[in-house]
Amino acid sequence: RGRFLGSVASSPCALPRAVRMAQDDTSSSARHPGCLFGRCLRPVMTSGAEESHMGGPISQPLFSVSIQGEQFKFSCAHFVAHPGFRERLHGHNYTVAAKLQGQLNADGYVMDFGDVKFALRKLCKDLKEYMLVPMLSDVIDVRVEQELGQLHMFCKEDGATFQLPLADCKLLPVAHSTAEELAQYLHGLLLAEIGQEKLIQRNVRWMEITVSERPIQGASFAKGIDGTSSPVRSAL
Repeated sequence: RGRFLGSVASSPCALPRAVRMAQDDTSSSARHPGCLFGRCLRPVMTSGAEESHMGGPISQPLFSVSIQGEQFKFSCAHFVAHPGFRERLHGHNYTVAAKLQGQLNADGYVMDFGDVKFALRKLCKDLKEYMLVPMLSDVIDVRVEQELGQLHMFCKEDGATFQLPLADCKLLPVAHSTAEELAQYLHGLLLAEIGQEKLIQRNVRWMEITVSERPIQGASFAKGIDGTSSPVRSAL
């Protein structure tokens, strides 16, 4: 690398015939600019950092750490409603998993497992044994009576009415209490609980939260720590 093939750096046109490209089959972008006849192969050159197959410099290696298990769970009641549909009130034993991607730090960690587990346990405890109420729903009217400690829900799709103790309800800034929207909601909470500044200092680039209703089904939300929506990929 850094030289023409063979020993012909000073005379591009002197390349052996076997390594020349036929003039009719060679585009101008593949020719060496110093070749008078336009038949020489472009030299293989490198300068500075290596380049990836995407054309940019190869980034530092990235590592992923995952936290998951039955200890990160919460049990809640809910129902999903949208125009033309309302499911029956039911519940799930939800589990939450987290994955973080970033660079290795001097201590050999991307992130201390203990920090992530502590934050996940706190989030699950805050949701445990509540009725999930989607406050941004376009088909459920929610009325809170603070003095009486009551919450009223009216679903415009089928006329169903619910009256519940306010203390038993968790009011969420979501439109639907689906696994997808819960994953997005918990992503923001986990980011705040660990601290964005700390994650950036630890060179964490991206985080994904998965909320599962059952072992066979769940939904994930991933976002970069800096606000980007796509996970970081290492150039291999």
